Amino acid sequence: MSLRDFQKHAAEKIFDALFVKQDTNRFLLADEVGLGKTRVAQEVINRLLKRYPKKIIKVYYICNNLSLA
Repeated sequence: MSLRDFQKHAAEKIFDALFVKQDTNRFLLADEVGLGKTRVAQEVINRLLKRYPKKIIKVYYICNNLSLA
């Protein structure tokens, strides 16, 4: 399943802020239920893995839904 344009844009902005420009060390994405925050997080992680393919990356994902986890 591909990302919607607004999800791609969000992932790009988050990745750039955190890992390219490095002007922050945290980022909050807040939107309505069902708009794909998890998908955006997945895309940010995918971009990070592509940028550092040999590095071990730990991801902590906190959610309130066991099936989502």
